[in-house]
Amino acid sequence: MEPGKKVFGMLLFLFEIFFCISCNKEIDRNIQKTDRKPNIEPDYSDVTIPPNIAPMNFKIRENGKYFRVIVVSGSNGYQLNIKSSDGVIRFPEKSWKKLIGNSKDNKITIQIYSSDDKKILKQFDPFYFHVANEPIDHYLAYRLIYPGYYNWSHIRIM
Repeated sequence: MEPGKKVFGMLLFLFEIFFCISCNKEIDRNIQKTDRKPNIEPDYSDVTIPPNIAPMNFKIRENGKYFRVIVVSGSNGYQLNIKSSDGVIRFPEKSWKKLIGNSKDNKITIQIYSSDDKKILKQFDPFYFHVANEPIDHYLAYRLIYPGYYNWSHIRIM
């Protein structure tokens, strides 16, 4: 084998190893399990939702400078990774529709990690969205009664 081809082959091999290592997206830090569910607002843990609902955004009410949320569809394993520095989790609309469309009559698992220094991650117990098979109606009617009213003279159908 020619020396030029040998050097080129060796460089190509080293580049492939470097590329594979740099593409590793696994959480390879020290993980500390908390054995409790995260404090989120609004508290969506273990709710049942229709398959045509808007993204269920929430805020993580835990200490930390770095948050990572891994959302997994129960039926086919479609995964969505969201990172946040302020604890506000916003699902991209297209990704949400794909996630929830793949989870009809199944569940969506939400796993939350938080960290102060990105070296040790706190892992909270996962919570779930149970996705119903039936969609919600396009319109909603309700009675609007203000909390301070004791008489029913100011009632409206909305």
